[in-house]
Order: sequence, then structure tokens, then C-alpha cells
Amino acid sequence: LAGEAGMNVVGCVLVGCISCVGGGTLNNLLYGSSLLSGPGVGWVKKPSPLFAGVVASILTFVAWPLYCRHQAKQELVDVFGRDNLESDGSSVGRQAFMQALKKDDDFRVSVA
Repeated sequence: LAGEAGMNVVGCVLVGCISCVGGGTLNNLLYGSSLLSGPGVGWVKKPSPLFAGVVASILTFVAWPLYCRHQAKQELVDVFGRDNLESDGSSVGRQAFMQALKKDDDFRVSVA
């Protein structure tokens, strides 16, 4: 969500950490802590969930563009077929593109 909104890595980490620890923090502030954990917010006393949120956010920020690029290539193969792709594997000749427009209604709608 944050990466697609154009945020940099700091914004993505902020959104990820708010998602990671926000629900528990709000719960502890509104309803109080459990008797077992004592008073206070859990991730402040033991910050391992916060660190996990930071690491997961950074990994997702780095891996998401790679995943999207892979999915786009797979979609090209699904629509056009491997034989109709150019030698780089990520571009399509004009003739194959026109054939795909005629053959696949969903593709035609997504391109228009």
C-alpha cells in the first residue's frame, strides 16, 4: 500500500510498524493491560514486535517491485504465449499484440 502510494522506504516502514503494533497498543490503551503482562504497552517494554515490523517492512519494500516485475512477465506469457515474445522476454511484437487483442476480451478491456 505504501509503496504503491509512492512512499520511500521510511514511509513504508512507518506504515508497516503502525500496522504491526498499532492494534495491540490501542487495545492496551483503551482496555488496560492484562494481569500477566503488567501495566504499559507491550512493545515498549519488549520491542521485538517493533523490530520484526521494521525488518518485514524493509524486506517487503525491496521485494515488492521484483514480484510485480515477475508477475508482469508471467501475464505476458499467459496472454501472448512464450513463442510470441521478443528475445528479451518482456516485450511483444506488433503482430502478436494484435492477435492477443482479438483473442482475449479481458486483455482488450485492460489495455483500453
